[in-house]
Amino acid sequence: MRIQPVVIVPWWLIGVELVVKAAGFAVLGLFCIGLLVFRPDDAISLFALLMMSVVLVCTPFVYLYRRYQRMVKEADDEAAAMAARANARMAARRSGGSR
Repeated sequence: MRIQPVVIVPWWLIGVELVVKAAGFAVLGLFCIGLLVFRPDDAISLFALLMMSVVLVCTPFVYLYRRYQRMVKEADDEAAAMAARANARMAARRSGGSR
């Protein structure tokens, strides 16, 4: 039987995610305002504006996702270590010996 790890996300990580989402919407809003004000005539400047806004929005999410993956891996390793210790205790009880 496999023990499923429980990952408790810290409160500050949730706050960072909310700030990042708000910043993402702000960047997209600035992109729309930039389209209205500057009215790029060529497709290259339009593409550059779009790519800049995508990079600014997505980069923090990549960081948060990698941090979450690291937290899940640490919890999984901890759960595996706990299961190994429990199995060792059960084996010691069955054999009648002590560690």
